[in-house]
Amino acid sequence: MVEKVKDNDQYNSLVDENQELREQKVKLTEEQALFTRNEECIAALRKELEASKGDALANDDKLVRDFIEKIEVFPEMMRFTMKTGMVTEVAM
Repeated sequence: MVEKVKDNDQYNSLVDENQELREQKVKLTEEQALFTRNEECIAALRKELEASKGDALANDDKLVRDFIEKIEVFPEMMRFTMKTGMVTEVAM
């Protein structure tokens, strides 16, 4: 890096680029953690669904509590926020 720096502007440019790359790395690490968490939640959901094959899922309160963080009801729609952070809206 020092060999490539011929003036202060080049140095500042490299410092800025380095900082930007560090920020991108942090963002990608956070996204990877969220992706892993989502995969784990999906695997748990699949396991739960496999275990309850043949049972009625329409009123499974445990399933709802395990995977849905909140349900918001509006006059025109319902919004489901999963514990993974995924949001789904359903028109009414």
